[in-house]
Amino acid sequence: IVNLNGHNDSIFDAQFTKNGSYAITAGKDRNIRVWNPENGGQVKVLGKDVAGSFCHNHPVMKFTQHSNNSDSRFEYTMASFDSGGSIALWNLNTSQGTCLTTRQEKFMDMDFGRGAFSNRLMCSTESKKVFIFDVDTSALVYTVRGHHPEWV
Repeated sequence: IVNLNGHNDSIFDAQFTKNGSYAITAGKDRNIRVWNPENGGQVKVLGKDVAGSFCHNHPVMKFTQHSNNSDSRFEYTMASFDSGGSIALWNLNTSQGTCLTTRQEKFMDMDFGRGAFSNRLMCSTESKKVFIFDVDTSALVYTVRGHHPEWV
């Protein structure tokens, strides 16, 4: 058993990378940390964009990994959202992030598309909306409104 020391407050999400090489955590300190699971050493911290500004101004609640995160054709291999409505895209190789959007929404979950939709990021909200973004252009492609009980 190893200790992962680095976050200075609560941790809200934790996953292993798709290939099992690293452990990743996200927390209240607005950072995502990448760890060596063998020895507990911190490998890198994801928190700032290329200009040096924080991508998240609130606690990072969740992140997701692209299913093709080892494919060099994909610049962004991870996405995250915070409690303030910001979504960031991350390049695990360079540790750089970019703010995709900030909305007055409480995001609940997110996932990258697969196959023909692998350049899409889908994010669900507490307000019964789903946003679908084009990861390559950062553009909002669709907004799906309203989950109704009679549809289930």
